[in-house]
Amino acid sequence: MENCYLALTDKEKAELFQFEPDDNNYNLELHMVVLKACGLKLDFDEVYEDYQKIYDKTMEMQGDKKNERGESGRGRAR
Repeated sequence: MENCYLALTDKEKAELFQFEPDDNNYNLELHMVVLKACGLKLDFDEVYEDYQKIYDKTMEMQGDKKNERGESGRGRAR
């Protein structure tokens, strides 16, 4: 099962995890549970690097969705 996880792209992992942008505790716990279930034994740096790539891709994908809908993170001028 670990080979399946390692074969996923960051985008595929982000789509599967569906991290919450404002809940790092939940995201980290979810990430650790999945790694354990897959039987992956990574050192701390590898775990953090994997998590960070997935989180970054999640934020990028959410930004892309906002841009597609014409939303912006900035307030509108009135």
